[in-house]
Order: sequence, then structure tokens, then C-alpha cells
Amino acid sequence: MAAGRSTRGWGFLALGIGLALSVVIAAVASRPAARFSAPGQARPWARDAYERLTSASPLARPPLTRPKPEPLQVTSEPNGVTKLSLPLQRGERRAGRTAELMTKLTAGPDLCCALPGSPGSLGAPELELVAFARRSLTAEGRGAWRAPLTGELLSEELARVLGEPHFVGSDEPGFTFAIALRGPAARPHGAHLLERAAQVELSGTSMWKHRGAYVLYSIDVTVAHRASLSLCVPVVYGAPVAGTIQPVVGSTATLGAIARLEVVHVGAGVVQSWGESDDEVSVQVAPSGRSTEPPCVTFTCWPPSAAPFIEYQTHGSSGWFALFGPPGLAGAALDSADSTLDVRAYPLGALVRFDLPPLADALPVENLFDARLAHFRARNAEHLCSQLCTLTLAQPQSLQLRRLPSTLFPFERRDVTVESLVRELADLSASPIGFETERGAFTAHQATVGEVWLAALFGPR
Repeated sequence: MAAGRSTRGWGFLALGIGLALSVVIAAVASRPAARFSAPGQARPWARDAYERLTSASPLARPPLTRPKPEPLQVTSEPNGVTKLSLPLQRGERRAGRTAELMTKLTAGPDLCCALPGSPGSLGAPELELVAFARRSLTAEGRGAWRAPLTGELLSEELARVLGEPHFVGSDEPGFTFAIALRGPAARPHGAHLLERAAQVELSGTSMWKHRGAYVLYSIDVTVAHRASLSLCVPVVYGAPVAGTIQPVVGSTATLGAIARLEVVHVGAGVVQSWGESDDEVSVQVAPSGRSTEPPCVTFTCWPPSAAPFIEYQTHGSSGWFALFGPPGLAGAALDSADSTLDVRAYPLGALVRFDLPPLADALPVENLFDARLAHFRARNAEHLCSQLCTLTLAQPQSLQLRRLPSTLFPFERRDVTVESLVRELADLSASPIGFETERGAFTAHQATVGEVWLAALFGPR
């Protein structure tokens, strides 16, 4: 009889343990699965854009005239803003890809690159990446100039010449690169920052300025893993083709076989912003706030991809400026309403890639969602989405955060992982968060049976 009671007791105990484990395992299995993004796997959705910047052969220049030109649309908006919109026809958006007209070059192991010349040209410039500075999310501090190959602090003499590293945001992470530009005149443009292992361009604002014989690039991208980065610098050069154009609607200038400009609007103010989509490009001319508004000329530039090859100046002055605006439509500021504009176009273009060693001050991770951040800060919801996509090498615009209150920003956290950030934001927005990473449509990493048991015994990781 005692043996029977003992057997039943052990049975009830086993049943209780089994039920308890079932409840624990069910609870662990039902919690949101940890997201997963491999740092070293190529992203299929980024392949075309990556190859356009790194390996695609340059295309022949498109013709200087449009087969069926569309009329410019002029719209008056509040606060004295004038919006100028140019409708695009099928296939014309591709004609605006300047990178497709440029020769793709890779700097040597010393991070120097001599650009190829052409018969009768003034020679060719040489570019060298001499320094970089990084303000990161994984370590506090503003960042200092360092040698790009070794990561060691730059010599005091060169650091003094370059001045204080300048970053796009006052508190956000980012990079600054210093390029030495030697030789004949050339015009650099906004740089691109790539992640070589994932073969993806990192989204971020790119700003640049001259400092003596150097060009300084600032890019506000967010990287928290040991990334292999490449800096791509577009530059136009060669003996320019020159012309003049009057600030009168209908005036034209043909710059050899490179580009044709036509004045489509003359007004007061400055080009404040611009935009582009698949079916149109546009600029907004707005009051500058000065006591006397400067005149502003808006051109159509054809083909659209030629705009970065062109510079302008008021006739008789000594400073050349780049056209400002989207492909196909650009603005230029005048000194006075009767000023003649000098314009010139460079015949050659190159996209130079500098391959940097893996970031030494970041830890390697197998899952980008596991990367730990000492400090995270986002100005607004758009900036937050951009940072999260870059941190996880996810497709831009694949992440949408809904119903986040504006009072949440600026959003700051310290000593967190990317995964914990995403979980908190999902709770704040009361909606699931998904990304598109290396596998196309993102699906959360599914926990294995072993991981479920470990979580049941030791708690979630």
C-alpha cells in the first residue's frame, strides 16, 4: 500500500514538473523571436545600385535634346515660394544617373588614385585619402583625425592643417574624410559610403567643403559593427568647354557634346529645396530673407546626368559654383538681373573608390541586432528609421514606425542593443516592426528547440 502511494506521488510530481515546463516553454516560444541580420551577407535588393557605383562600365552620353519635351509647370505656394516642376517621360529618370557616365576606379593599397587623362587635356588630377575621423555610437567622444590604413592618430602637423573634424549633426554619429586633390582643376561632388561585405550603400547626408588643398567629406551614417567601408568620390575634370547664357527665358547654351542648357524661369529668391520622383523633378524658389532679393535663374539641363559636370559664375567674377537641383532642372544665383552667366562643362568624370580596413574600434558581431550602443540619439522619426536601417543593413524605407508621438523626440538611449531598441519602439508604436535585410522580405529568426530550453532554464538572452 505504501509503495502504491509512493508511485502515485512520483507520478503527480512528474506531471507537475511536466506541466510547469510546458507552461515555461510555451511562454518562451510565444514571445517575439529575436531578429537576425548577418553582417557579411550581400543584400540582393542593393546589388544594382552597388554595381552602378563600383563596377558598371560607363554608358555613352545621351542626346542633348528631348524627343518630346514637356512644358515646365509653375505653381505659387504659400510664403512666397514658387515650385517649378518638370514632368519626366518613360526612361528619362535613368538618364539622370550621373554615375553611369563615369569611369569606375579603385585607389591602390596606398589609397592614391591618378585619374586617366585624354589627348589635348590639361593633364589629370590625383586623389589621395589622407585621414578620417569617426564619432561613433559605441564609444563616447567627438573623434579625432586618424590615418586611414592604421587607425593611428594623425600627425599634429597634418591635423592642424585639416582643422577640427566637422560632423553633419551636433550630437549624432558620423564620419569625416579628408581627400588631397592634386593637379589641374577638378570639381568633386557628394561622396557615397558603402559596406563592402553586404554590398550596400549606407544612407546618410553627405556634405563637403574645401580646406586648402584638401576636400573634407562629412557623412552622418550610423555603424556599430566592424564594417568594411568604401568611400566613393565622384569628380569631374579635363579641359572644360565654355559658353555664356543670358538670364532671359528661352536663352540657351550648348556646351560641346556634353550638355545643353535652357533658361525656363527667372525670379527673385534662392533655390531652397528640390525633389525627384519617377515622373517629375522639381525645385522650390523661396525668398532669401534679405532686404533685396537676389535674382535666380532656373535651367533645364539635358541630358540630366550632365548637371554635375557643369559650373557657372557671374560674368567677370572669379568664383565657379555648381548647379543646384535635381537631375534635369537646376538653379543659379545672380548678382543682378542683367548679369550674363559664364558656364562651362568638364568632359571627363570618374568615380574613385577607397577601400578602408575594417573598423578597429567596433566589435565583430554575428547578428547586427546584437550590436551594443553606448549612446543612441534620433532627431525625429525619419532619422530614427534611417539609423535603424543602417545599423542592421536593412533596406531603406522598409522600416516604418507608426503612431510614435512627436514628444518622444529627440529620442535618446544609452548602453542598449539594437534589438532592445526595436522592441521598445514596437511597444511605443503598438505595432510590429519588420525589416527587409539580406533575405529579401524579413522574417524574424526562429528560435531552435535548444534555444527554447536554454531560455526556459536561464531566461531570455
